[in-house]
Amino acid sequence: MIITLMILFLIVYAIEGYTTVIAKQRGLREANPAMRWLYNKIGVIPGVLLFHIPVSVGTVYAVLIEQAGLTFILLLLIPFTLVMINNLYWLYRDKHG
Repeated sequence: MIITLMILFLIVYAIEGYTTVIAKQRGLREANPAMRWLYNKIGVIPGVLLFHIPVSVGTVYAVLIEQAGLTFILLLLIPFTLVMINNLYWLYRDKHG
């Protein structure tokens, strides 16, 4: 079950990163002030990758060495699922009004 949830997290996290890039390309505003600052300094794609790559690799590693349990995965999966849904909402609203 942990492996399945990890894979689900990786999918959700990838979609969240992709939708963030698309939203910024469409001129939508980043809600997180720290990430907005980072994107302004180094760009959206490098900023997304700066966080997504180490978090993804670290999560896979922690699961594979059995140091990440259900609570760890859920603490990643739930908030990033909500962020992904929020991104999709704003992209839909931007396109369809």
